[in-house]
Amino acid sequence: MKHFIEAADIVKTTTSKVTNYDTAIYYAGLLLPYEKKGIPTCDPSPSNIIEQCNAFKDEVIVEELEQIFSKALDRARAAKSHKGVDAARRAGLKKVQEVSSRLFDQTLMFEYKEKLETLTGPDI
Repeated sequence: MKHFIEAADIVKTTTSKVTNYDTAIYYAGLLLPYEKKGIPTCDPSPSNIIEQCNAFKDEVIVEELEQIFSKALDRARAAKSHKGVDAARRAGLKKVQEVSSRLFDQTLMFEYKEKLETLTGPDI
């Protein structure tokens, strides 16, 4: 598990980071029943590993959501029509939906969807 957590810190893409955290969560989950029975497993405990990896994973995904919002905002500001602003908004919302499906804390998705839904461009 430690290997996957360390690898998540090294790799560059969000997908690779999330995959490594998910793998560590998976293996920690296999040890969770033993921890719950009081049988020593690993240090940190499987439940701690799961909690930390979910938090790290969400952190990585939120960084990507920030980039998506920033890109959509730039496109909306550069739009020359309301149609262009709507296109930037729709593209951002679609990407947020795809990326946020990997979030542990789904409330973060709603925050970014709301930000994008209220996105406006220059006065046209």
